[in-house]
Amino acid sequence: MVRKKTRPKSFNAPPIKLKCSELIKSHLQHFESFIKISTSPGSQKYKIGDFAIVLYDVCDFVNDTVAYLHFKEDSTKSLLWWEEINDGNEKKVKFSYATCEVPYDVLKALTSQSQFQLICETTELQSKNICIHVYISSNLVVSLNYASEPHMNRFRSKVQTVVKHFYGIALEEYGKDYIDEEDHVEKVYECIKNRFDPNEKVLEVSHPSLIPKLRDYQSQAVHWMLKCESRENSCRDEDKNHILYSELHLSDGSKLYYHIYGGFV
Repeated sequence: MVRKKTRPKSFNAPPIKLKCSELIKSHLQHFESFIKISTSPGSQKYKIGDFAIVLYDVCDFVNDTVAYLHFKEDSTKSLLWWEEINDGNEKKVKFSYATCEVPYDVLKALTSQSQFQLICETTELQSKNICIHVYISSNLVVSLNYASEPHMNRFRSKVQTVVKHFYGIALEEYGKDYIDEEDHVEKVYECIKNRFDPNEKVLEVSHPSLIPKLRDYQSQAVHWMLKCESRENSCRDEDKNHILYSELHLSDGSKLYYHIYGGFV
């Protein structure tokens, strides 16, 4: 009896198959991925950036609803196609090769339709220059009970890639050998020890009439906790950002607080 080999389970989502006209299928085989772009503005609220596409041919998006930008790695050449619907409800496919200077990894991240919406804008009815506005989805806007409440976006790496491109906010990268597994606990203890100043006067935290008395290390611990509370209140009064968040200033003047590690706002 021959035992069948089982394939390991993959957690990567299968590629999305796009229904398109036979007219452009031969052109699409040269590209790897695509982005869906809406040509009519919706109810999007949070625009985090935009980028330009320069078409080889003049286009007209007056009657269009959806366009698709196809791209590939190591190339700025892309293909934009769309379906035009005339007054007789007849569909007509149009396409043009284009140049897009956005890095491949950013375009790849923007393919996540659950995280981003892309809206096309042309300065003229017929133009070669197209501006693509990038909006974040309402799925990324999370209401937390407190700033450090655990929440992890499964698409956080894509969000981090896009935010890094438009705002320059990136995670600090550490090498595999940054912390030695054998002595990292001792390093933590050493850091804690160095935080204590032996010359610092410890406040009397208990009433002198109370029995029993706090020991020295207990007084130091309570004193340290009071300092932490005081520091937290001071930071709140000064309206400083939480260490886990960075500010994203949008073009309309509004502001979002972006969780650097969780990939949400």
